[in-house]
Formats: sequence, C-alpha cells, structure tokens
Amino acid sequence: MVPGEEKVIRYEVSRQEDTADEQALRSAAEMFCAVYKEEPWNEEWDPDEVIRMLQDATVEEGGVLIFALSGTKVVGITFGRFIQTQEIEQRIGQDPMLSLSGREKLYYVSEVSVDYEARRHGIGRALTAKLIETAESLGAKRFILRTNVNAIPARTLYAKAGFVETDWSDIEFPDRTYWIR
Repeated sequence: MVPGEEKVIRYEVSRQEDTADEQALRSAAEMFCAVYKEEPWNEEWDPDEVIRMLQDATVEEGGVLIFALSGTKVVGITFGRFIQTQEIEQRIGQDPMLSLSGREKLYYVSEVSVDYEARRHGIGRALTAKLIETAESLGAKRFILRTNVNAIPARTLYAKAGFVETDWSDIEFPDRTYWIR
C-alpha cells in the first residue's frame, strides 16, 4: 500500500440487494475477522455475523458506518451509535457518573479496525476523526469506547484523539477498559 492512496468514506448501507454493498460488506467483514483473530483479542468471528452487525450498525440511533478504502479493498472500518448511560452502567456494574446534561448525547465508538497490512498510515486516526466529526454533526457531545488493556496501538490512537482512560472495566470482559472524550 502506498501512503496517501487510501480514502475514508462514510458508507451508507442499503437494505436492498446491491452487489456493490455486498462486496464492500464482505470485504469489511473479512478484514474485521482477520483483525480480531490477532493478539490481544484472539477472537473467532463469522463473516456473515459481522455483515449483519455492520448492517445493524446504521439502523440504531445515530448509527454510522465508515470505511477506509484502498482502491476497492476495505482496509479499515469504524462504526458507532448513541448509547444510554444505563447501558454503560450495566456493562461496568456502577454508575459512570458522566454528568450529562439533558441535551448532551453520549456516543459509543463501537469499533475501529484497520487491516494489518494497512497500519501505520494514519487510517485509524482518519477513521476516528471522521466518526467523531459525523457524530458531532448528529448532536453527539461526549464519546465513550472500550478497548483491551493490551491493545497498545489502539490505546495510543485513542489517547491522541483526546480520549482519557477511566478506571471502569467491563464486567463481561475484565481485560477491557472504557475511555471517554
């Protein structure tokens, strides 16, 4: 991959039978599965399950799916949605005490994934910035995400994007902590 060759686009998933959508979603799902097989996650994902997850990502309130492309190949994805503080409370087992005003909306950065071969070219940074910009245009004021404590590149990316690690661990996945911005 040549640095600068990639482009980041907001991707609108169509629910209609569309060959381009299917190819892009399949490419994204395969990349996602490969990323999450790596350390520190060591997770097995089914590509069809990931495709459904990506399609569903755009249906929820504030749902946004963004791809980074190198030519026609998906080399990175991010997606997010608005989330209620009660959902975070259930995940961490305590009140996160985020002190949101009634008008502020909390936005959950669900995933940021970049293909192994495409890393170190600013794709993760560009994806994160585009997701934040898009979510802010939808009314997001505060952001939250979680990542594995051993995912050093991801943690570095999030810190550079203005996220601050909290002391909250996920009940189901204790090796994952929450970050806010």
